[in-house]
Amino acid sequence: MKRIIKPGTRLILVFILTVVVSGGILTYLSINSISNFKELTEKEVTEEQRLIVDQVSINFQKKLEELAGRFTSFVLKEGEIDWTALKICDTLDFIKNPFVISKEKKFFWPWFMEDLKVNTEEMHSTAFLQDFKKAEKREFQVRNYNQAANYYRASLNHASCKFDSAKSLNALARVNLKMKNNEKAYSYYSEITDKHFSVLDNNGYPYAYYAVLNLLKLSDSTNFIMVIKEIESFLLKLTSGTIPLNNSTAEILTQISNWEFNSRMTDDKQISELEEYIQKINSRIRFINNYGNIIKESLMSGKDSEYPLTLGNFNVINGISSDTAKIVLIDPDLEYPMGFCLELNQIWSGIKKSDYCENTEFEYNINLIEKEESNSQTNNELGFTTEFSSFFPTHMVRISLKDINLVDTYVKRRSWTYGIALVLLLGAMLLGVLLILRDILREKRLSRLRSDFVSNVTHELKTPLTSIHMFAESILLGRVKTTTGKKEYLNIILKETERLKRMINNILDFSKREKGKLEYSFKKVDITALVKSALHDLDYWLVEENFSVHTEIEENVFINADPDALKQAVINLLSNAIKYSRNTKEIFCKLIKEKDTINIVVEDKGIGIPEDQTDLIFDKFYRIGQNRGEETSGTGLGLTVVKEIVEAHNGRVLVESQINEGSKFTIII
Repeated sequence: MKRIIKPGTRLILVFILTVVVSGGILTYLSINSISNFKELTEKEVTEEQRLIVDQVSINFQKKLEELAGRFTSFVLKEGEIDWTALKICDTLDFIKNPFVISKEKKFFWPWFMEDLKVNTEEMHSTAFLQDFKKAEKREFQVRNYNQAANYYRASLNHASCKFDSAKSLNALARVNLKMKNNEKAYSYYSEITDKHFSVLDNNGYPYAYYAVLNLLKLSDSTNFIMVIKEIESFLLKLTSGTIPLNNSTAEILTQISNWEFNSRMTDDKQISELEEYIQKINSRIRFINNYGNIIKESLMSGKDSEYPLTLGNFNVINGISSDTAKIVLIDPDLEYPMGFCLELNQIWSGIKKSDYCENTEFEYNINLIEKEESNSQTNNELGFTTEFSSFFPTHMVRISLKDINLVDTYVKRRSWTYGIALVLLLGAMLLGVLLILRDILREKRLSRLRSDFVSNVTHELKTPLTSIHMFAESILLGRVKTTTGKKEYLNIILKETERLKRMINNILDFSKREKGKLEYSFKKVDITALVKSALHDLDYWLVEENFSVHTEIEENVFINADPDALKQAVINLLSNAIKYSRNTKEIFCKLIKEKDTINIVVEDKGIGIPEDQTDLIFDKFYRIGQNRGEETSGTGLGLTVVKEIVEAHNGRVLVESQINEGSKFTIII
């Protein structure tokens, strides 16, 4: 005979097969993923590093374009150079060494003289030349310094222009120095620095240079403060471009620095100001020396293929070999070509402030290195080095993990995560199987309980109906002759009808509760009368079964309740006490009022409840003794209805029981 597999068993087999297959696949995929995770992580790191390099390059290019545009808008006003703005544009962030050069390759800014001869002969008057030649003869040939001084003063009086005045003053100061007349020499040199600071000699050398060098020599404790002021004024004029720079300027600045150091100046603020001037001037001189010829050569080509790198209107000139971290930008098409310098380190410090790791899985170090340095480093999973800008081909950007052990740590942590997740998954699958088995067993039990319920209900309904039919038929057929007998039979019919009504009410109320349709009507109720009424309704059965009832009921106990529902709960407890009592037929019924609660107690001396079934007796369809094969009548809904009624009144039901000694039910509201 072919064995038929039940639907529940088939469901379990299908579920287990599904779980095993899917679990096996997931286990295989997890193990395979863990084994390949390091390779995947390294690939992710490399991809993130490339994305960061791309973002760095974009930000760097945008910054260069922004600076070029800012310089142009700041210096050019309606197509013309704003010289005032030009002289202060190096105060802008990142803008260094602004310059303007003529088509004839002369620097207008910074004003730099390259040993140019200046023809000043036609500027001198005849009287000036005669007096000056006589003075020079007395000074250099005869060595009569007094006469030389007189002729120099005469030439000063005949001076017809600033060149003559500056030349005579310089000579007078020189002669007085030779005569050890330092005060007069100082006054003449001071007059040159104050009034004739921009005048050049025949060699293009500013007279102010002679004056400053000699003022340093003439300084002492008596004129120290005044010399400092003269030096500061001189440096300020060099900085502002009033006095031109030349190839001797750097030496003069060196002597000023040495004098400043040897004089042991105590004013730190004043020292700082002088050093700031000197640094700024030296920077301009170095720029002219390093890039002057390159800039001049670039003017010959304009914007042709010799300078393929452009930034807006600017040609880009890469830094010299000793200064590769700098580029020069020049616009050669203006009437006066202009430009400026950009230093890589300063721009880099600006763009590095961006958070490039905001959207990445890992944290990285982003460093700028020179190409020679990068040759000693190799690209690997922890570091990536590449060029980032065609304007600075000698420098590269290196992206590396902040924690060199991060990948191994990350892989190990993720492996543990996958492992734990896999264990939890398998555990969840096993738990799912157990839950399915439990639910199926529960459904089987409920199915059996429903079957028993139908059988019991049929039996329970047939019992009172049989009695009603039998006694009613006896009366109808005239078998009972006496009036007393008829009343007795009618009383039995009435009690069986009430019993039938209670069973039907239990079933109907349970059905309504299952559907959520049962409603309670709360009002002020005399609980004392309610409990007594419940006992009275069961008088017939108590007398019929020879029960001894002991009551302890307090008077005048009132609460808000649904009287019909609460009475039904008390009757159900009393009915159970009658039903499950065997030899000792005693029932105790109490109504006790405490401070905040009332207690309704129903206690019997019946068969009791096993300890392992105490939590089950309130389940629907469950009856004491059914697991032991005992024949106990009932629907299995009485206590279920009691619990739901009491909980609807915000109360609870307590159970105390011992086998063969009885049970005690307490309703606490």
